[in-house]
Amino acid sequence: MPTVPASNQAMPTHEKEKDRPFLASIRQTRARFWTHAAHWRIAIALSAVLCLLVLARTAAAEDQEPPQEPQWEITSSAAAYGHAEVKSDRGSMSMARTGVSMERSGLSLSYALVDHDFEDTDRLPFGNGRDEPWGLLHSVALAYHRLEHIQGIYGWFGGFSLSSGFEQELDNSLGGRVWLGGMLFLSPKWHVGLGAGYGASAVDSQVLPAFFLSYNRSAPEGVSFSLGFPATEATYRFNQSWAVRLAAVLESGTYRLTDDNPTAPRGYYKALDVGGRLGLSWTPLPMVETSLGADMLFYREFELFDSDEDRIDKYHLEDALGASAKVILHF
Repeated sequence: MPTVPASNQAMPTHEKEKDRPFLASIRQTRARFWTHAAHWRIAIALSAVLCLLVLARTAAAEDQEPPQEPQWEITSSAAAYGHAEVKSDRGSMSMARTGVSMERSGLSLSYALVDHDFEDTDRLPFGNGRDEPWGLLHSVALAYHRLEHIQGIYGWFGGFSLSSGFEQELDNSLGGRVWLGGMLFLSPKWHVGLGAGYGASAVDSQVLPAFFLSYNRSAPEGVSFSLGFPATEATYRFNQSWAVRLAAVLESGTYRLTDDNPTAPRGYYKALDVGGRLGLSWTPLPMVETSLGADMLFYREFELFDSDEDRIDKYHLEDALGASAKVILHF
């Protein structure tokens, strides 16, 4: 009687070698999908839990004392952008970001996770051509901001932030910013501010302007906007529940890479992404605001630094389309 080969019977060496690239490609594709999908699952789960907590608290307090002004603000967000080639057609990379923050009386604590997915690593102008140039990037920030009316039409704004961006090791990853400026309350609807800020990280420092012109920011309906730096957005509120918003997207960060990173051991990755977002906002309850956005990044660059904080090179990426979601809870 012929013998049936066992399922774990050794395959010929040449067949093993032939199948390895294919199986590795499947595993890598699945890993990429689940890694990116994890950002959305985490954000959705966090948002759902936070919403349930707020709704439970609201239901329990319905027959008690009148509602008070919100003291806490919790934000859960996620964004993902498609693959964009490194300019000069040298490989490509995509990006996904998940974040959560908690704020009370101007003091906030936030955490963000950034994940890049790379294609054609052998064509990238950085890295070793085999491994992904870096893994998950983390950032933690503690910040405080304040805006005060002094007298008449005069006021001031200011704040600071301390942050750490890293791949794994925390040492030499700290950075910070301070900003201060004056304000004019020209009318109940028109406000203008002008000031400056200073920021420093492990690899550089810079002085930046801080200015804005805002109109009708607290209006429950109609047009409102704030034009300036670092934030610009224009909103049209149909009613207290629905609004459409056009906003600038400005994301930056400096991250300390691992000691054995294949691209820059103990070095740094510094990124800047600039773009725009068209979003729809829905406020089902006074303490819950949700939004979905269609994004486009049209200016993208990043720099790599070695362990001595000397710049290795600067790279530019092509434009990228993406999507974003956010849930803000007030209680």
